[in-house]
Amino acid sequence: MTVRTLLARPLPAAAATTVVLLPLLFATVLIWTSGPSPEPVDFTWFGPGGAELLTGRWNSVFGEPAVQAGPFELLPFGLAQVLGVSGVLGWTVVLTASAAASAFLTALVLRPRFAPDLRSSVLAAGGTLVVSLAGAAATWTLGHPAEALIPLLWVAAGRLALRDRPVLAAVLVAASTGFEVWGVLGAPVVLLTAHPRFVRSALAGIAALAVLWLPFAVAGPFRMFSFAWPVLEHSLLHQLQPEATTFPWSLRVLQALVSVGAGTGVALLLRRRDRAWGPWAVTVAVVAGRLVLDPVLATYYWVPVLTGATGALVLAAHRRDLLAAAVCSGALLLAAETASPVLRAAALVGLALVAAAAASRRTGRHRLVRASPLRRRQALQDA
Repeated sequence: MTVRTLLARPLPAAAATTVVLLPLLFATVLIWTSGPSPEPVDFTWFGPGGAELLTGRWNSVFGEPAVQAGPFELLPFGLAQVLGVSGVLGWTVVLTASAAASAFLTALVLRPRFAPDLRSSVLAAGGTLVVSLAGAAATWTLGHPAEALIPLLWVAAGRLALRDRPVLAAVLVAASTGFEVWGVLGAPVVLLTAHPRFVRSALAGIAALAVLWLPFAVAGPFRMFSFAWPVLEHSLLHQLQPEATTFPWSLRVLQALVSVGAGTGVALLLRRRDRAWGPWAVTVAVVAGRLVLDPVLATYYWVPVLTGATGALVLAAHRRDLLAAAVCSGALLLAAETASPVLRAAALVGLALVAAAAASRRTGRHRLVRASPLRRRQALQDA
């Protein structure tokens, strides 16, 4: 198989990218696991919970409120628990393999879908390097791979919506909650479709949620929603109400409204326009809206912003769009830990909305309004 043939096929190209990155992933994970405790931070909860899934005691998994992860996220840690993984070497091997799987998915999502030449593949590989080393490896070692995987599923769902398959997009968004419940916030990507089927898409998403979560709620104690997060000093809630010490799920609903509202605004601005930016822009807006009201604002919560901004930057570089590249670079800078996280998150929401509004009014060779069917198909392949 020639290099050109390899690059022309998404799966072999993503696999080749992952193999090239494997030594770097191993070194990154080794650094994380060489501390006092090599196991992921939340393995205390996720390991036993995943083991219960694997050993037939699945109905009691969510009896412990601290288990704020879905079954898809619990399973790999449960497997590590069952196998008795321990020590720096054991965890380095397991987490490197997991990070490599995330890198493979990242390479698939970031790779431009048309013109599979060397330049396109190098851009995708560079984006995968950034997301994997700064995001995927770190989130696996911290026990929260959802931060790296959920935004990739949102982008994939957004691409389904761009191809007028909103029902499947809604199902994929619902499936992302299998990693962590906040995956449902990606619903605005469904609005990117040119022909929305609101009732059908909503019913499909609700049905997928029911299949995934209803057995746990019915068969055993389900106390996930009784958990409350601590309110840290740098959060917006602490600044507005210093005496507040906990953040219950009732406030998570308010947080969700802000997050979904930001994503919906971006999706509606880009719908029927140059929608190729949609999946990336909506991802950044939703996550930034979530961060504005988050009580914890952990460093790894910014990984979805990193993923969305990096993917959009790869697309901008592929199109040679300097203005879009500058906007994406600004989003990446805001994702870095350089200032108040609340102000950075608010600035990201504003940047995503302004950029979407500007993109919806731009004219040029990438705009889809009044485009011929052939040009529409070619432009959508950028997404």
